[in-house]
Amino acid sequence: MQSDYYGKVAKSATAFLARWNGGSVRVLELTVSLRALVVVVFRDYAALRHENLRFAAEPLWLCGPFEWAPAALEVGVVAAADTPAAAFTREDRLFRLRDPIGFELLSPSLEVAENVKFR
Repeated sequence: MQSDYYGKVAKSATAFLARWNGGSVRVLELTVSLRALVVVVFRDYAALRHENLRFAAEPLWLCGPFEWAPAALEVGVVAAADTPAAAFTREDRLFRLRDPIGFELLSPSLEVAENVKFR
């Protein structure tokens, strides 16, 4: 069942990214104590708060910039043991959200949603 979860989320994220890549990316929220991260892909700063692609994750490992354009994000599923996050998890697999600009996020969970309303 768990492998179905990873595959389903990665496939859905890839479909969304086909529409949104090329836009701008911003790490909108990072909470270390609760281990929460929100990454947003958007086309227009004026519409960022309601026209976007939002990734929410529990970051185990993160590197790269907090804002860049154009987006060339990819979502994949990797063996946790083969990542820098191996020491921080008991999970066998992790989501990897990355961009060739040098951004990489490793997380045991990933939520993808389009046109999320932000305050």
